[in-house]
This record gives sequence, structure tokens and C-alpha cells, in this order.
Amino acid sequence: MLNGQVKIPESQYRVINEQVSAVTVTVDEPGFDTLMCCHQWGERFKCIIAYAKIYTEGMFNADITCQSKNSEVDTMSCEWNKSAWAQVRLLYRQYTSMCETISEMEGSEEAEQNMECPSGAGDHRECTLRNLSLFSCYKIWLDVEGGRGKVRSFPVYVAPIDYVKPSPPSVLEATTLPNKTLSVSWRRPHLPVYDMQYELRIVALRGMANTQWKVIGPLLEPQAEIHLEKSCVQFKVEVRCRRLNGSGYWSGWSMSYTSVVYNRKAPEMGPDFWRVIQEDPVRSVTNVTLIIKQPVLAGDPYSCVEGLVIEHQASGIAVWSNETTLAQFHSFQWRKEAHTVTVMSRNALGISTRNRNMTLLHQPKRRCVRSFSAVANSSCVYLSWSLLSDHPVPQSFVIEWLDLKKDPEQDVSLAERLQWVRVQSAS
Repeated sequence: MLNGQVKIPESQYRVINEQVSAVTVTVDEPGFDTLMCCHQWGERFKCIIAYAKIYTEGMFNADITCQSKNSEVDTMSCEWNKSAWAQVRLLYRQYTSMCETISEMEGSEEAEQNMECPSGAGDHRECTLRNLSLFSCYKIWLDVEGGRGKVRSFPVYVAPIDYVKPSPPSVLEATTLPNKTLSVSWRRPHLPVYDMQYELRIVALRGMANTQWKVIGPLLEPQAEIHLEKSCVQFKVEVRCRRLNGSGYWSGWSMSYTSVVYNRKAPEMGPDFWRVIQEDPVRSVTNVTLIIKQPVLAGDPYSCVEGLVIEHQASGIAVWSNETTLAQFHSFQWRKEAHTVTVMSRNALGISTRNRNMTLLHQPKRRCVRSFSAVANSSCVYLSWSLLSDHPVPQSFVIEWLDLKKDPEQDVSLAERLQWVRVQSAS
């Protein structure tokens, strides 16, 4: 088999005498191949003995690629493809002229003598060259060991300055503004000194169904302002850079930065909320789940809501509070005593002063609705009701309904199935 992979047809073998055989091998391009003795091993072949090394004179494509690092501008790492069995040497030659003119200067006195990768000949696929001149041009090629200098790769001409992979930008700052703008700035790497272009990627940390990175660019300045669909949403932000004009590589992405939500004042109003009450007779407690409406984030151009404060007051004496994120649900246990709950909006500057509260009492419910009817069509439901005449008119009504599409036998709580809306009284 050729290189332990290509089976040679029997028609290409011939016997010369009892000790010598010959085989005709067809190769597609110059390079190095190994003729091997292989035998069947299950569904594969196991190759043990290398009978002959075949050198095909000429030049082959080794796909040599090189990269300089911003942190070590006099060092360049090169990689290449080669036959699995070949022993190669990486050779290079330095020119003081630009790479575009080297083909005209081959053999001139301007070219230095050949230099070799410090690793020497071997089964290598990469090499690091050091003490290079950033602005010189280097001719780089592979020489197959044993090919007497007649089996080599096509050369590549590389100027380290053109193949720098910069360090990522640093000192990243990002601010989410209440006017639906994300303001981002960063510091470019000090080296290399040429002009840079940038790409910015952002992903929302909450409040959006699509959590994929959004890439913005190319950008020509180390700053950007991005218009957002929603205000007051925090974003994770990263940025990378590369040379503006000419070849080169993108840097890695910078360290992530979470945008700071900018506020001029504390929120004015807390969110609206409702409750689901479920009795637990075994433990003689009642489980209460608050269903909290998200605050209207775009309502105030100077204030963003970053979380909630839920205040409890039991029997008019004990008061305690829980600080949470912008959660949709909040659960607690309620015992016999009267229990008042207040939900407040908060940010770094304080909490809201206009808040809705709810008092829970263990007492029989009063009937105040005389009649209730519902008429539905393909797109909406029309509700109407009348009240008992001997009761005062409520300030508002809460209409709640269940989402029947969610299977109650699945692991979905009643609070997640319940939907509700508050309707102000008409009188």
C-alpha cells in the first residue's frame, strides 16, 4: 500500500526473480511517498514494514501559514501540511526588500544565506522562528530529507509585520443608557502601530428570547454606540481587532465586560402584581406565589429598574424584606395572621416610593359580582359583568384565566399556567 492508505492493484506488480519484485506506482504530484507491506486486520489494514521511500522530484504545495504575535513581534510561528511519513527541514532566507519585489531579486547579493528551523529535520508540522526583523521579507519553504534538494515545497514570502495576530483590546467599558443606547469604549493594543479595525459582539443578559451573540462591525474607532430594542437591559460585551489595511489576523476576543446600567434617579413606581394561594393542610400553612408584572422600563428616560424589593409585614408588627432580581414569581409561606406584601422597584440609587401593596386575610370572601358573561371569537374574548348594588364600587378588578395549552399533569405550576390582567373601575 502507498503511505498505508492507497491499495496498489495486483496488475501493477511483476516478479523479476525469486528475491526481487517490482511495482509500478502512479503519483499525482511531486513529494514523498512510502511503499509499505500491509495485511488485513479486521475491516482495516495493518502496515508494519516500509519497503521503499519514493521521492518524486519537483515542488509540492505544503500550505505553509505563519503568524506573528503582538507580544513577541520578533517571533513567528509557521505550520504546514506534509506526508505522514516524510522527514522535512524548514528553511528560510531573509531579504531586506519588500516581498512584492523578491522574485526579481532571487540570487542577488541582498539575500542572506539560508537558515534552518532550530528543530532540524524530522516529522515536524510546525516551527517557531525567532530574532526576526519585523519589516523584512522572509522566503520560507520545506525540503524533504533524502530528496537531495530536489523535492521541496513551493516557497511562501512572508513579512512578519503583515501576519501579526494582535493582543485583544483592553480597558473595555460599557454603559446601558435609559434612552435605548449601549455605549461601549475600549483601548487598542500598543503594538503594532498601524491603524486598526474592530468587531464588537454583544449578548443580552435578560429579557430577550434570542441569546446568540450579535456581531457589529467593522468599526474604525475604539468606541461605539448601539441602538437597542429595549432600554435598561444589561449586555455582555467583547471586542477584537485586526489590521485595517493589508493582511493580518483577528486578535482573540477580549475579556467579557457586563454593561453598567446608567441611572440619574431611583425608580418612581413599583410593579403591579397578583397572587396564587394554595393551601397545605398537612403543615397547616398556606403557600402564596406572587405573579409580578415586569416594570415599564422605557417609561422614564432617567431611571432603570435593576431588581425588586419585596417587603413583608405580619400582624402589623414584624417587618422584613427580600431583595431579588427582576423575577416573575416570588413565593412565601403565610400562616394565620394578617400579612401585607409590598413590591418595590430598585436600582443603585434607591427604591420606588409609589408602590402597590396587598393584604392577605383569613376570612370568608365577600360576593360582589351579580352576573358575569364571556363571548369569544377567533381572536379575542369579550367579558361583561354587573355588581351587587349594595356594595361599594371597587377601585379595580383582576381578571385571571388559565392557559389550557399547558398540560397540568406536566411539571408546570399553577402560577406559570395562570394569566391575569388588572382593569380599573369605570366609575
